[in-house]
Amino acid sequence: MKRKTYLILIWSITLCVIVCSSTITFIKSKEIFTKVWNDVRNELEESFDFDFKFMSKNNDWNLNDNDASDFSSGKEFEVNLEEFSELIVDANIMCFQIKEGENWRIECSYSHNQLKPEFFNKNGTLYINQKSQIKHLAGSKNCDLLITVPANTELKKAVVKVNIGDIDISDLTVKKLETDVNIGEIELDSVIFDTLDGEVNIGDFKIEDFNNFDDYNVNLKADLGEIKIHRNSYGKKMLQKRNSSKKIDIEINIGQIDIM
Repeated sequence: MKRKTYLILIWSITLCVIVCSSTITFIKSKEIFTKVWNDVRNELEESFDFDFKFMSKNNDWNLNDNDASDFSSGKEFEVNLEEFSELIVDANIMCFQIKEGENWRIECSYSHNQLKPEFFNKNGTLYINQKSQIKHLAGSKNCDLLITVPANTELKKAVVKVNIGDIDISDLTVKKLETDVNIGEIELDSVIFDTLDGEVNIGDFKIEDFNNFDDYNVNLKADLGEIKIHRNSYGKKMLQKRNSSKKIDIEINIGQIDIM
């Protein structure tokens, strides 16, 4: 009888430890993510001397006197573009933005000639490529690129991949959208799409002004972080099946998925 009582006591203590540990881990998940992100950011900034000043839609991307001071030793250009229906971006270090404007145009500021992106229009597809060896570049390494398109523009497809930096897309209609960031953030604001495929290694993925979530087949994953939809938390995984061809597929290793 004493042995049975002893075993019950051991199992009770073990269960309490597991419950308490899980509760503490859940409560501190945001703190853990913040610490991990800060450690990774500091390590990369020291290794590559890269300034993680990720942009957002609240920044003014139009080049003016104040913006020029950030790139006093760098370069910049502004060029009108031919109309395009598809967009392919492959960049190493870049804060990329596309938004509604008066015409088809590209504007760019960059700190080194090696970070200057190449671009060309081929059969209605705009290609933007950036090749650089960041370990051989001295000083801060930055490239801010803005594309504007006229109102009511609808793209068939957009594929935007950035190794280090942000992707910011606003006020745009695109049938098929693919976004991929290794270290940085992806933000979509007032974007209309049929298919969204997004991936972030370290950083957040935000979708703002999106009211048709219930119409989509959804597969969301956040390994170390959380998923929030209209301010409701869904943990680390969220699945939704609908009788529709529309879909959203987003996966994050360290960060948060936030759909508002």
